[in-house]
Order: sequence, then C-alpha cells, then structure tokens
Amino acid sequence: MRLLRLVAIPLGLISLVGAFVLLSFPYDRLAAAISDRTEAWADVRLEIEEIGPTLSWGGVGLQARGARIRLPNEEPFVLSELFIRPSWTLGWLTGTPSVFIEVDGGPLGGLEGSIGLGRRGGASARLDAVRVDVLPLENLVPGLDMEGTLTGDFDVTLDAAGNPEGTVEIQFLDGSLTAPGLPLALPFDQITGSIELGGDQVAVIEELSVRGPLLDATIRGSIARAERRGSEPLDLEMALERVGPVIQPFLKQLEIPLARQGTTTLEITGTLGRPTYR
Repeated sequence: MRLLRLVAIPLGLISLVGAFVLLSFPYDRLAAAISDRTEAWADVRLEIEEIGPTLSWGGVGLQARGARIRLPNEEPFVLSELFIRPSWTLGWLTGTPSVFIEVDGGPLGGLEGSIGLGRRGGASARLDAVRVDVLPLENLVPGLDMEGTLTGDFDVTLDAAGNPEGTVEIQFLDGSLTAPGLPLALPFDQITGSIELGGDQVAVIEELSVRGPLLDATIRGSIARAERRGSEPLDLEMALERVGPVIQPFLKQLEIPLARQGTTTLEITGTLGRPTYR
C-alpha cells in the first residue's frame, strides 16, 4: 500500500500540473502566430476562431475550430479540419522537433505530414489536390504563374545555409502555366516530375513530363545556385515529342527546326528569370 502511495502521489501531481498547463496555455496567441506564419509564407490569411487541446490516437494535439482560409479578392474557405500534434520522433531529444499536421481545406485541397520546427526543420508531407494559385510560386521563380491542382510528396530539410535539400515528387493536373520566355499561357492536362534538391545545385530535374493540348514534352537537367533570386543558371534539355500548330511559329522564330513527325529537342540555358531556348 505504501508503495502504491509513493507511485500514485507523484503521478497525481504530474497529472495536475499537466492539466493546469493545458488549461492555462495561451492558445489565442498560438492561433495568431500560426496565422501570421501562414500569411508570410503563402500570402493567404488563415483565420482561427478557437484552438484548443484534443485527444487523438496519436496522443494529445491541438484542434482548430472555425478555421478559414481567406484568399485575395475571394470569399473565405472554411477548413473542414486543422489538427496539430507532436510527431513521435527522436528529434525532440536531439533538438530537431517536429509536429504532425493534418489539414482538410475542402476545395483548396489537403495536407498531411510532419513539419520541422528547428532551424533546419523541413517537411515530410503529402499534398492532395491543392489549388496551385494559393502557393507562393512567384517567390520561387519570378514571373511564374500557374493554375490547376497539385498532388505531391515532399521529403525536404534545410541545410546549414537555409537551402532546401531532399526529394520532391509532383503531379499538376488540369491547369495552365505562364513562365518567363513562354510566348503564351500553356494549358496542360498533366505535369509530373521527380526532382532532387540540394548539393551543388538548386535542383536536379530527373524527369519532368508535360502533357497537354499544345504539346507533349519531357525536361531533364539542372538548375545551379546563384546569389540573387532569378539569376540561377539553367542547364536543361527539353525533348518535344509532339508540337501543335500554335507552338510551331515560336520555334520557327527561334530558328529551331522540326522533324517531319513534329518533334525536336531544345536546350534551355540562360537563367531562371530569363531563360533562352535554342
């Protein structure tokens, strides 16, 4: 009986302290911090009416209620679910903590995976049919604009200089692409790709396949590092497997011949902000 009391009393005290922490934690400030970080990263406003503790199969987490995403010049979208809990990894003991996050954004798409919190924190997550126009693509490539949806798997961390490294598998569906050097907005049915980030390069494109009504193409190559955003040197090869009549005048202007079957190969050099085709 005495042993039972010696065990029960400390456990009871720990439980009381834990309950006090859960009840007194400034969740309103946490909700504001999450909203500010989201707006800074994605140029959208995440509004959270209330956030508080909840119990799940993975342990105690935080459940947001009345969460909405507000896009520029659009009515807010209600998030069906926004749940966060600690990821059960050894990173909490080694100074690289992470949280598991699950978001159901309805027509905006969904996200599920682990997000690192440390200085080198990255993400190991899956995007599911996310609307591309809510993503900060302009921050990655000046002049890039896309519509459609994105489904993909990301396993990315940050190196000592804060640059992303890891692997990305992406699939864009049913949209259009406007980018530097393109003569028109390029509609596509599907863009799929496998990309390696980090090392001596910003990215190594193992394969990027474009399928659409105007052309079918496959891109491979690398994007090197540069001090200024948009000036990253390109070393890419694009194999045009089918070229529609709308694209052919653009190729003639560049003095790029087409085979009888309507195929050719382009070298894409220059920089990310000002590519050249030859």
